[in-house]
Amino acid sequence: SLQREIASLSAIQSKHVVQIYDFIEDSKTAAAGIVQEYLAGDDVSDFSTSGMKSVPDYLKVLFQIASGIADIHSHGKIHRDIKPINMKFDAEGILKIFDFGLACDHKPAPVTTAARGTDVYRAPELYAASPVTFTPAVDTYAFGVSAWEILDPKFPRGFLEMPPFDTSAAPSFSTQAIGLPPAIVNILDLTLSRDPEARPTMSRVRDIVVGHLLFGKHEGRLTYDDKSYKIAGINKSIGVKTPGFASFALHYDGFAFCVRNISGNVNINNISAVENAPLPGSCVITISPQNAGQRQRYLTFDISHPEVII
Repeated sequence: SLQREIASLSAIQSKHVVQIYDFIEDSKTAAAGIVQEYLAGDDVSDFSTSGMKSVPDYLKVLFQIASGIADIHSHGKIHRDIKPINMKFDAEGILKIFDFGLACDHKPAPVTTAARGTDVYRAPELYAASPVTFTPAVDTYAFGVSAWEILDPKFPRGFLEMPPFDTSAAPSFSTQAIGLPPAIVNILDLTLSRDPEARPTMSRVRDIVVGHLLFGKHEGRLTYDDKSYKIAGINKSIGVKTPGFASFALHYDGFAFCVRNISGNVNINNISAVENAPLPGSCVITISPQNAGQRQRYLTFDISHPEVII
């Protein structure tokens, strides 16, 4: 397992995964060890006793866990032992995932003949008759269990069944007293799905959490005819009306910018604009003339990229 851990950690570069610095081996005794990043802070399980005080604090923890797992998956690995005691904070308060002793590649599809990992965090499909083929969704399920435990260390009975939720449905995060937004409840509920294909990717979970942490913090800048216009603030809009040309409005709802009130032929990066569809981070907006003989006009739109501050 030490060789597996070294191989897995060496392949992953992530702000939220512990870094390996060196490998040490005693030629006489064959004893071996790794030198890795020192994590001076508490592990995530400490929230179970200290309590999570606010939704933003909770989402910042979820963001870091989801980012770390998403990075692990993007490097072709499955962690297989995601749980709060395998996550710690460094001296700057950055969360890091460690303990890759059970990690494996997810292509070709991994198969197990033994029930590895810790029971309560083990996905339902891992309880099937061996051999069992599994996917990165096992980490997503373990993430969901960990997300629940951070808020409430007293698991409902269904979590403790083998397989989990064998005789009862998974509880909803909407029952947690902290008061989570509906979109967060929905994505977290999906992580506990019995069907692994129904669970979201960890990059999707991360993006939903980021959207709430950065709510209302984006700025958009529209450039047209050598003039620049800024859109900032929740539910702010700017209308674009040029006599003889198609018109539209740009609107920011706090999560994304979209095009509204389209009149005429408006294209976004050469694709017809769709009412209320989110805009990409940078795009060219083309407005067509109402009468033949005039050229199309081009506007550029750019969105700021604020970062989550931990």
